[in-house]
Amino acid sequence: MNLFRVLASGKRGLNEENMSACLAWLLHPGMDHGFGPAFLKAFLAEIGSHAEAADAQFQGELARLGERIKYRLRSNSEDDLSIDVELEHNAGGQGFVDVLVSVNDDWVIAIENKISAASAQDSTQLLGQYRGLCDEACAGQPEPASPEGRRLMVFLVPPHSLAQAEEDFERSVLAEWNELQLGEMHRQDGKVLVSWRRRNGRPSIENVITRMLGDELDGEIEPLHDQTRHTLLALRRFISGDFEGYPFSRKKSVGGANPATEKRIRLSGLAKEADGFVGIAAGLSGLLCHLKEAPLDSRDFQFTRQDMSHVQNWLPARSVLAIAAAAQAGFPDIGAVMACAPDGKLSLPGDLLLWLAEQPGKPGFHVGIQGGAASLAAMSHRDVQGRKWGISTQAHTKQWIDSATFARLYRQARDRLA
Repeated sequence: MNLFRVLASGKRGLNEENMSACLAWLLHPGMDHGFGPAFLKAFLAEIGSHAEAADAQFQGELARLGERIKYRLRSNSEDDLSIDVELEHNAGGQGFVDVLVSVNDDWVIAIENKISAASAQDSTQLLGQYRGLCDEACAGQPEPASPEGRRLMVFLVPPHSLAQAEEDFERSVLAEWNELQLGEMHRQDGKVLVSWRRRNGRPSIENVITRMLGDELDGEIEPLHDQTRHTLLALRRFISGDFEGYPFSRKKSVGGANPATEKRIRLSGLAKEADGFVGIAAGLSGLLCHLKEAPLDSRDFQFTRQDMSHVQNWLPARSVLAIAAAAQAGFPDIGAVMACAPDGKLSLPGDLLLWLAEQPGKPGFHVGIQGGAASLAAMSHRDVQGRKWGISTQAHTKQWIDSATFARLYRQARDRLA
């Protein structure tokens, strides 16, 4: 039995958040899998020789980190390491890191996970996360400050077979990887490209699992629990099968609609179907883009009464109605938008933020920017327009600026281009 394939056979499948949680569980030495730091050590050994950095000593330091991580019967020794694994870490308002591994104050290993090429839509995401982590490391230091410790940015990508074609993979997934240039990173930091599936000599999670199972067979690590060994074998098979569930007959799409769509409906009809869900490409961001171009009452929506609360690109009908009402009122506040954001977290491109900030109601919100207003003022129009920015109803740190300031500096960057 392969529970991963069983769960992936459901209409919601296993998404990136699920797989990130699975990876974090494996990497955390204190979780109930019972093999302590063995997976973390195997992971570091797998990626070590492939890491890229300006510092020639980086790979050697990474290897020594793996050697320092050991099983311990007694704690509180001088060389004890504090290892923490965190999901959805907010990197200084510059984006959310899927999995963050911290070792003492010496190392931060940030893993950005992608299980499909279609999810790599923001080419600046990895760069923004790196800048946010550097900003966190400089917190409390007098400016100009240099971040302490080392950071390793891990970009975990799907195998090529999950992309529609090789050129799609290069254009979408690897565009984000190439945006993070070594020249923009501090000398002591590095990056590494990792695949879920074994492919073309690239380090992979599949290889890490194989290494773990081989080390147990050779007596290099302690024996695994039967349930844990079965979980690793099932996960390796799931990865090698491109995250696919068991085959079953799907309802065919009609007229280009999502197979879950029951009918198409106008905004006026949604009021009578407020308990349903509306399918919109790019989800909440896509809905706002439609609003920016034309009123919502001018379009048809894909609609279903099925529970799509955890399915990407489906919004509750009540949320769509609330945003439409807020738009008619000129967006007197940002509450209707933030209420629709998953877990209250939302990132939007610069041109959409400018449009929101210029609404008649002048909705107040804050935008997270590493370096604050001074950093934004130095950016080009292309940088501001193309990047996605985290927004919030309040300023969490000095790096968050109000919407009016963002709009003013955005217009200045646009005017310089003209």
